[in-house]
This record gives sequence, C-alpha cells and structure tokens, in this order.
Amino acid sequence: MVVSRQLRHLQSQPKNKICVDCAQKNLQWASVSYGIFMCLECSGKHCGLSVYISFVRSVTMDSWFRWR
Repeated sequence: MVVSRQLRHLQSQPKNKICVDCAQKNLQWASVSYGIFMCLECSGKHCGLSVYISFVRSVTMDSWFRWR
C-alpha cells in the first residue's frame, strides 16, 4: 500500500491537480514514462502513441508496484 499512498500524495500537489495536456481537473490517469497526471480523454491520446512513447496507467484501477 506504500505506492498507493505515494500516488495520493503526488496527486495532492497543486501542480498535479490539472491535466498536463488540457487543464481539466478530474485526473485518474498517469503516464509512467513521464511522471505526469492526465484526464481520461488525454490518456486515450497517450495510449495511441504506444507504450514505447507514453506508458499510461489508471491511478485507481491498475495495480502499481515499486521497481527494486
């Protein structure tokens, strides 16, 4: 649960409360590649870029783990 706590902490930061691409406020997706939060619509655009460019995960639905 440490990773979930860290994600919530990162989402609470003022700069992480708006989508990096369109400035919407409902952020439930993140690009693991870039360390950014985004809205559902922009996450679809990032998914279309391929995982080699932007690896996108849901903040709430996907499982997150820490690399060792």
